[in-house]
Amino acid sequence: AGGGAGAGGGTGAGAARTGQAGGNATTGTVKLVDGDTVYITTSDGQTVIVKTTGSTAVNVAQSGTLKDLAPGASVTIQGQTGSDGSVNATSITKTK
Repeated sequence: AGGGAGAGGGTGAGAARTGQAGGNATTGTVKLVDGDTVYITTSDGQTVIVKTTGSTAVNVAQSGTLKDLAPGASVTIQGQTGSDGSVNATSITKTK
């Protein structure tokens, strides 16, 4: 899990937070969805906390919602990394 291509031309196997793609994308596997927060495990085993809002796009081969993200799903997160290390998601794409 964690090998998707990012919008910035990077791949999901990078490190900074390993799993970031294209600078503003994080690729990993859904560990847990808790309310508006999604916990992602990156390819190197790190857990990334992803914060969502009502305007966060969730794509699952078609438009979806947070309910469409089950533990084990591979996802790419677009958004900015906050000072606390969490990602403020603008979109989440389920990749398989």
